[in-house]
Amino acid sequence: MVPSHMMQPSTVHLQSLANTKRPWRPNGDTYIALASAMVSIVLGALQVWASWPTNAAER
Repeated sequence: MVPSHMMQPSTVHLQSLANTKRPWRPNGDTYIALASAMVSIVLGALQVWASWPTNAAER
């Protein structure tokens, strides 16, 4: 017999799979997460772009 606590992760995984099959509806938290991700990506790209000419001049 498999212990019940060993079966717990698989049932949680199946429940999460069942949740993903439902039609996806964005909510406020999703928009906030997307906006923060976009801001971090843009800021990182700006830092790389700003440091690029100085790196080229130093070589």
